Amino acid sequence: MLRSRIKLFYRPDGLGKPDSLAKKLQIKTVNKGSGKSGIVIVNPQPWFASLSNLNVKVNGASYNLDADMIAPFSSQTWWLPGKRSLKSFSGTVTVTLVNDLGARISESYDVPHH
Repeated sequence: MLRSRIKLFYRPDGLGKPDSLAKKLQIKTVNKGSGKSGIVIVNPQPWFASLSNLNVKVNGASYNLDADMIAPFSSQTWWLPGKRSLKSFSGTVTVTLVNDLGARISESYDVPHH
């Protein structure tokens, strides 16, 4: 059985093209009082960011998190499994997006802890 998924977005003429969408995402860490930590991705642009993969490397451990779409001018939080504290964070976040042509574009970020 063949399954296909098509996403259709209407983009007004004056909006332009999301040529460097992956480079302009903002990545932050966040901590809950219960000892959980996560990654916040902020999309400060007028385009949807369609993530196909999200990998977090923290202090030698690697986590593949469920990718999702981030709406324009919004943010999304991904929590690391278990009680992982990022207070002594050392690592990178790699985001892979799907562009308008269906190609995958990856960008890695060194994330400062807060």
